[in-house]
Amino acid sequence: MISANQSDNTQTIPAPVAFSRRGVLLLMAVAAAAFAFNIWHGLDVDEYTSWAKTRMAPMELIENRLTAGHFPTYFLMLWQWVRIFGITEAAMRLPSLLMTLAALLCFRRLAADLFGRQTAGLAAAIFCLHQLVIWTAQQARPYAGALLGTTLTAMALARWWNNGRARWLALTAAAAVLGFSFLPSCAMTMAAFALALCRTWPRAPRKALAAQAALLAPLALLILPALLLAEKQHNYAIQHDAWLFRPLKMADALSRVVFGDYQTWAGKWFAAAAVTVFIILCWGATRQLRRGSIPAPGAALASFPRAAFVWCWAFTPIIILMIAEGLIGESLLSHPRYLVPALGGLILIIALGLSPLTFSPSRAAPWKYAPAAIVLALMLPCTVAWWRDRGDGPAVLARAMTARTPGVLIAGYAHILHYEYMREMPKPLLPIDGLSESQARDQLKELPPDRPFWLFVYNNKRDPLDAIIASPPEGWRAALILKYRDARSALFQPAKPPE
Repeated sequence: MISANQSDNTQTIPAPVAFSRRGVLLLMAVAAAAFAFNIWHGLDVDEYTSWAKTRMAPMELIENRLTAGHFPTYFLMLWQWVRIFGITEAAMRLPSLLMTLAALLCFRRLAADLFGRQTAGLAAAIFCLHQLVIWTAQQARPYAGALLGTTLTAMALARWWNNGRARWLALTAAAAVLGFSFLPSCAMTMAAFALALCRTWPRAPRKALAAQAALLAPLALLILPALLLAEKQHNYAIQHDAWLFRPLKMADALSRVVFGDYQTWAGKWFAAAAVTVFIILCWGATRQLRRGSIPAPGAALASFPRAAFVWCWAFTPIIILMIAEGLIGESLLSHPRYLVPALGGLILIIALGLSPLTFSPSRAAPWKYAPAAIVLALMLPCTVAWWRDRGDGPAVLARAMTARTPGVLIAGYAHILHYEYMREMPKPLLPIDGLSESQARDQLKELPPDRPFWLFVYNNKRDPLDAIIASPPEGWRAALILKYRDARSALFQPAKPPE
């Protein structure tokens, strides 16, 4: 503790929990290795959009992103980044990796300030190996900025509550702005933090209101993209007659987040196992927090609503998304990426549920690590499956099409393939996506009747071009069909060989 005398009063400022430099360096080395493993794999679906935005002029990019209801912060950063470091998969993803490493430091400091060094070390280890965290670090998308914004906000808020220094409150507001500027859905997490602080109104009303103002004032930044989105986008209009309440879908979304996305390697049995184990961990974390088995490291943090803070952080976003999905009739829980801002709270719950079991001196040594081993057994297969990822359909099929028939025309969703072929000799590409089936058939009639071509489709839904693959144009046959994830391509050859 550090004491400063002022007149007859003594102001006590809690000293931060200290970490050894060697431990921090080791943690960062392990995290960097986990985040960078196979970072050069092919692009995923939304990363092609990020690459396409780097080809725009800056003002065009800003208008495009705001019109789509997004802040241009990340895309402007990536625009400048690729002009310095070039366009490769690893280079485009490096900013996300660096921001995720920074988020790890903030997260470990937050966990130590609220729950002590042991829980912080366990939470940091889970953070390093969590599949969705690694996915975030390896995506050329704004999600790493959102993860950094939420963890930095939480850390600064806890620091301000502990020592009362105005600079930490200012950093809380600035970090909230950072999170919003990368991903507007961070508003859900800031609202969760503000909601948790309502529990402190009876004991510290002024402190709680100051913190809530710092968290919620940046919401004004969302007005511009919200207005542009309402003006330009009609598919998100609220449909009051389309209310859907699907708690099972919420449970499925949660099962793909708490220990990682299992869908690439496991079935529904994993979802049941993940939710069951997570419920047990929630129960364990609740008991320990209620009993006071994990005391707050700082005296001032005794009044901080630690339990409410963690629960709100973990579950408020998924509840908001479930309600919004029911109102607008659109799927908002279809991918774990929408819950990246809630990752910090979910990982803290896992660590809190494990920490008393792992570090309790009263438990028999052979069994004390069994709960942690179960969690690791659920997490690692998801992480390894992601490390083995080769990229999305265009990356895989582009190589397959070129290997089989080099130099053959590729029609269809050809604009995406410009990225895959930009380092090779120019490929004959014919973009015909976005057309109706009849319009696409008319385009294909203009091709030479004696030369084969590929028809490439990239859509997670049925596309008009799929009908052409199923029923080839007159005089053509589909000699070969390739599929990978959301991409498929068909090699069309003349039905009768030329004489």
